[in-house]
Formats: sequence, structure tokens, C-alpha cells
Amino acid sequence: MATTYIVDSSPDGLTSLQAGSLAFLVANAGRSITIRQMMNAFGLKSPAPVLSRLNHLKEKGKLRDVA
Repeated sequence: MATTYIVDSSPDGLTSLQAGSLAFLVANAGRSITIRQMMNAFGLKSPAPVLSRLNHLKEKGKLRDVA
């Protein structure tokens, strides 16, 4: 299982939802945050939006997976 690291905590170039997700991750840096915890924090009922936001943050160079 890969570990995800925050590479760039700047909200530049992000949508408000992506910036909120990044801010949540920065505020919880050093903790193992689950998809379910993120779902609860954002009031979501499905993991799909959380996974989508995380993937977009990776595509924009804000997050990086390390094996």
C-alpha cells in the first residue's frame, strides 16, 4: 500500500473543493486519514468524490504517492 505525501500545500490552481480537501489533509498531516474520515468531514455519502479530489490533487502536483 502506498503512502501519500503532501508536496505543495498552496491552493493555487485548485477549485474550492480541491483546496478544502488539501487544507483538511494539511491540518491532519502526520495522521493516517481514511477515506471514510474524509467522507464524514465533508458530509459525503460515497467514497467516489473523495477519491476524485485526491486524484485531481495528485494530477496537479499537490500530492504524491510513495510505495
